[in-house]
Amino acid sequence: MQYGFDPVTEPMFAAATDLCRTSDAVVGHFFVFPLAVAAEQAGVPLATVVLVHNCLPSGGHLPAGPP
Repeated sequence: MQYGFDPVTEPMFAAATDLCRTSDAVVGHFFVFPLAVAAEQAGVPLATVVLVHNCLPSGGHLPAGPP
C-alpha cells in the first residue's frame, strides 16, 4: 500500500467530500473508493465507471478471473 492509494487516501477523501457537498450526483472509477464513501455519507448518487464490463459482478455475468 506504500505505493498505492494509501499516501493520498485522506486528500482524495477530502476532495470527494467537498465535491459531494456541491453535486447532485457524482461519477467515478471504482478504484476511487474515497469517492464512493463520501457519496454514501452525503446521500449523493454515485455512477461507477469501469473499462471492462466484467470487473463488477452482477446477476448477468460472473466476476473476472479463471473459471
